[in-house]
Amino acid sequence: MKKITACILALSFIILLVGCGSPNSKYDEKIDVVVEDTSKTLTTVYEKERNLKREECNFLVYEGKKYVYMEYPAKKDSKKLSKRLYKIDNKNEVSMIALSYRDGLEADYEEYNAK
Repeated sequence: MKKITACILALSFIILLVGCGSPNSKYDEKIDVVVEDTSKTLTTVYEKERNLKREECNFLVYEGKKYVYMEYPAKKDSKKLSKRLYKIDNKNEVSMIALSYRDGLEADYEEYNAK
């Protein structure tokens, strides 16, 4: 009987976690695309796999996920953060654009992980 109760509680907890989801989940896909693209670029530039993680970066998302501003350490454990603004099309193709484009835009979403 204890095993059945434990299983029911565990299952209820899992359903609760899945049902709630992440509050920023509607921005996750675009942010993940930008992190992956930047990681590939850094690997090519430094000729060493960078494997950039979302937890190392800061993000601002503009105009309904159309633009993502990102601050990230180009080299692992670097304190200096590089800054880029990316435009993402409907097919999740990423292109870098001028930082000045974000002047006057209001962020739909902000995430700060890097200090």
